[in-house]
Amino acid sequence: GVGLSVQVAAWRAGGAAGLVLTKNTITGNKRLGIDWNFDGVTANDTGDLDAYLQNFPTISSAKTDGATVTLTGTLNSTASSTFTIEFFASPACDPSGYGEGQRYLGSATVTSDGSGTATFNVSLPGRVATGQFATATATEATAGTSEFSACVAFTL
Repeated sequence: GVGLSVQVAAWRAGGAAGLVLTKNTITGNKRLGIDWNFDGVTANDTGDLDAYLQNFPTISSAKTDGATVTLTGTLNSTASSTFTIEFFASPACDPSGYGEGQRYLGSATVTSDGSGTATFNVSLPGRVATGQFATATATEATAGTSEFSACVAFTL
């Protein structure tokens, strides 16, 4: 909810954290919406080799026509794996340039190729004004949910 920030030590003895956050409203706080290591934005790593810190998606385009939003981008993570990408809209971006998620817009399921790359081009019903910001998270069953992606402004 408003003022909520999720901060959890991601590594636990014996394996991956696997913490799943889904369809939440995380906004209006003084920190990152999701910060798994208490250290600010955790950079993605090619192939997601750390395994216990799920990479976040990269949104390349966020468009709105007043009734539908279309989001395109990529996720680089573990090879040949299935992920749920969840999309959010917020009127403002966190000062870090990475997101919060005031309003859940919907999700898409993607599968990465042998190099760990998955692409998405998703249209979802929903009214979002230009100038608001899109963010996304990625969730994989064993690695859990990523931090929020960088913010991308919705355009026509």
